Amino acid sequence: MLYDLDFLRQGEQFPPESEIKRLDGYRVNGMLYNDEAWNALPDYKKRVMYILQNFSVSSESIYLFSANHWADLVNKETGLIYGELPEVSCTREELADGVLEMLSDTSFFDKAIEGVADFISLGDWVTKAVENKDNNAWEFINIDPSTWFPIVSIENVKDIKMHVLAWIAEVGKHYELHVQIHEKGKFTNRAFAIASYNKDSYYIDSVTNQKIACATYEIGKELTESGTDFKVGTFSTGLKDFAVLHSANNKTARSIYGSSDFDLITDSAMEYNVRQTLKDVVLDKHTAPILSGPPLHDERVGNYI
Repeated sequence: MLYDLDFLRQGEQFPPESEIKRLDGYRVNGMLYNDEAWNALPDYKKRVMYILQNFSVSSESIYLFSANHWADLVNKETGLIYGELPEVSCTREELADGVLEMLSDTSFFDKAIEGVADFISLGDWVTKAVENKDNNAWEFINIDPSTWFPIVSIENVKDIKMHVLAWIAEVGKHYELHVQIHEKGKFTNRAFAIASYNKDSYYIDSVTNQKIACATYEIGKELTESGTDFKVGTFSTGLKDFAVLHSANNKTARSIYGSSDFDLITDSAMEYNVRQTLKDVVLDKHTAPILSGPPLHDERVGNYI
């Protein structure tokens, strides 16, 4: 977690090292939701290929079974939680109409249906309130949690001091780091040059020794203006509180971040996909096995039972 804005100093690495594991979790779970399980979890694919090398089947003909239990989970929970737009009734009809108009103008219900996918799959749902001057109302937009870097109190991590949104923007043939720092009642836009970048960096988790691939960028000097339409400066929101809202799924006492519901089913779901792949390739597509054969003197399996 982050306790100050020091990670934005010149020469620092972006994203901050403390956030890389969280961001990689978003990446993996996003791929699971979008039906890319075998690419998100390549060790399972290696395991399947290792087993199938003992069979007379070409790698081109291997069909990787992919039941998307992760998307099914999101769809079922979304229907359970939100369903259809609620019916509003009261003694004064104009009040009911006003509530429905508010839901429509703010896009709250629609954004809630979208945001529940992030809540379930990523563990964190981040929303920003923006003013829609066309209909003189506020509306909500869902923010990619991988761009969200909250600044919290060291004494109490639940106490958010600032919501920082930061992302890499491509400007012609170079990059800029765009930052939006949200405080109560206002936000500040800042832009930084990128001194250098490495798209093949690795981070080693100190607890699990997991090796995580990531792209890293070295922050350069701060810019007075961006090479894009991103406007640098401080702006008032007119709100008494933050314009950024965060909802966490199953968060722990020591962290502000939530945990994904995908973590509970990923291992069993991939085991199912592994076994269905082996069944399809070995039993359904392999040449008909014979019932007997010469004795085997090692652990390899041939084309007979």
